[in-house]
Amino acid sequence: MKNLLSCMVLLAGISITFGCKKSAPSIEEDTQIAPPQKVEVYNSDLEENVIKDSVFYYTKLFSLWQDYMPPKDLNDLNKSDLIRDNYTQYFKRGEHVLDWMMSLTPKNDQTGQPIDRYSYLDREGVVSDEVQDAIPTRFGIEVFYLMTEASDPNADLYIRMVERNSSAWQAGLRRGDRIISIEGDTKIDWDSQKPTGFRTLNTYLNSPSLQVIIQKPEGTLLSTTITNSSFVSNPILDSRVISDNGKRVAYLAFNSFAATEKSENGIWVKTAMFHTFENILKGFQGVDELVVDLRYNGGGAVVTAEYLADWFVPSAQNKELMYTSTMNGYFQKEGWTRPGSEFGPVYFNKRGSIDVKRIYFLVSKSTASASELLMNIMKPHMEVIMIGTNAMDNLDRLVKENTYGKPVGFWEWPIFEDAKNPHKNVSLYPASFKTYNKRGEGDYFNGMVPTTHVWEYSELFDFGDPRETMLHAAITHMHTGSFVMPSTRSGGFVRKNKAMDERIQQRSNTRGRMFKFNNGTLRLKE
Repeated sequence: MKNLLSCMVLLAGISITFGCKKSAPSIEEDTQIAPPQKVEVYNSDLEENVIKDSVFYYTKLFSLWQDYMPPKDLNDLNKSDLIRDNYTQYFKRGEHVLDWMMSLTPKNDQTGQPIDRYSYLDREGVVSDEVQDAIPTRFGIEVFYLMTEASDPNADLYIRMVERNSSAWQAGLRRGDRIISIEGDTKIDWDSQKPTGFRTLNTYLNSPSLQVIIQKPEGTLLSTTITNSSFVSNPILDSRVISDNGKRVAYLAFNSFAATEKSENGIWVKTAMFHTFENILKGFQGVDELVVDLRYNGGGAVVTAEYLADWFVPSAQNKELMYTSTMNGYFQKEGWTRPGSEFGPVYFNKRGSIDVKRIYFLVSKSTASASELLMNIMKPHMEVIMIGTNAMDNLDRLVKENTYGKPVGFWEWPIFEDAKNPHKNVSLYPASFKTYNKRGEGDYFNGMVPTTHVWEYSELFDFGDPRETMLHAAITHMHTGSFVMPSTRSGGFVRKNKAMDERIQQRSNTRGRMFKFNNGTLRLKE
């Protein structure tokens, strides 16, 4: 088997023995927890049958909300044909099985929706590569619509973020650039694209290459071609030390928690990301203030969050508890969260000489998972100031946004492998563990609440520019104790409609990612 990003190793012909345990008192009998329909049967696709059965089996086994899913007795999972005959044959695809099992989890007290909005299937095999090896395939840009005084009431297409080493980065595209045309087409503004559901724009963004003309903030034009291709990603968006009125302010922006370590044949090795962070953070030693920009960071590897926490924690809090984890009843009983185990308590091991008393985090509703873990575990040990974003909903009402809200994580579990065609491989990512900081805080399913909120696009500059709205708010607070928060949206950029972000972009990261990696020792009980 290939080296996996999972916490476990899949063994052929595995048999699992479960101990007896009580079910949650609110759980209905298995006969009442039935598929939504039992009329149509889908058994003709043999490969999909394997995927559906595996999704059911391992979601039940691994899920944090195991007790809310059938069968009531875990030992029944080993009964011949129980899964297929009673459940999975009534679903067409593995995703449908997973969606149904997620729908059985408890309801969120604020949204009324199932608490599990995180588990998912990866049929493309890209998730592990991106988190562990950082090799994405795309143009390397995120685009969105902004309305200016000149374009009002229409909106123009702008670049919100560019990934280093991507084709777009190499071509000179940067955050804040306006896209004038794509493939000679200037009808890419909001009013032109909205009537067709942004169909043309989506087609462009999924093309092999694009010829674009962009306008820089200073007004100059750039005509170039970018390609949709693989590149060795560097999630660092910007890093620098800013000298401002006698203070040395360290600024770090990155858009994913790419792994700083990975397991190769059971041995932990440092990755290129480790050395990248090392070089940056060593340059921050002795600074007066620290700003970490996670506004577009959907998470990634837990080991990277732990690594950064060890750099950021004050020296006086070294060796204190960083965080604890909890799992479902079966894995708790098997001792997976005991001290020394894979999910046992984690303690700080101070790195370097960054020794600030407070830390500023720049966040948005896209800040998720490992990003939230990092902020949550720092809260008991130093002053944590979170600067979030304002937004307007579809009724033009002010919304003070929280972070995404993902206090849970998962590991990769391969459920279908095709040696002749790796692109057909399928992996399951079930929400399997939940984390808490030293004070026992961690159930932020509705997001973490920022200290203050600002209009992100009041001043649209690239990452690290002290004039950029969110960074400017942090620096102002360092000197005055107050934030710069425009009371209106005039004088700057206005996000035309945040909801449309879900309708454009090459790939969504809305579920967030928080992974634990394989150390080569864990096995299911045989």
